[in-house]
Amino acid sequence: MHNSFDNWLQPTLAFQEEAAPGPVVVPGVAPVEGEASEGAAADPSATGAPPPGGGFPSWMLPVMGAFLVFMIWSSSSAQKKEKKKKEALMSSLTKQDKVQTIGGVIGTIIELQDDSIVLRVDDTSNTRIRFARSAIQQVLTESHLRKDAAVEVPTIEAKNEPATV
Repeated sequence: MHNSFDNWLQPTLAFQEEAAPGPVVVPGVAPVEGEASEGAAADPSATGAPPPGGGFPSWMLPVMGAFLVFMIWSSSSAQKKEKKKKEALMSSLTKQDKVQTIGGVIGTIIELQDDSIVLRVDDTSNTRIRFARSAIQQVLTESHLRKDAAVEVPTIEAKNEPATV
């Protein structure tokens, strides 16, 4: 059964046989007695020919290792910074703070407990919802509240005119 690799390999082997009709000399391996021809050199560097290419450059491994260490360090330092920021936010929460949860619910803190927070989300009906303390995303400042209040929703006024048919 032939596959595409075999189709590629056959012409390549034929080309190599045409290019080097004598025995194959492998650098660093001594030829077996009786196999070396008169024109074959035991050391390719003696002929002035460049060594065979295609190898992995020796400087690449330390560079890749340094890059990997840098990526791990930068990722962990960013995570530590986020964790400290979240801890500072959780410790600064007080009653009557206006907060936004991860789900987008905005409310005022009514009650603080160790692992949960009670928010009042509607002032008219006094609706309260209990959230996990970790669900708080941010504390809304006065600038956030003024920006939300500045956006006005246009209202549609109903006209009391008789409909024409």
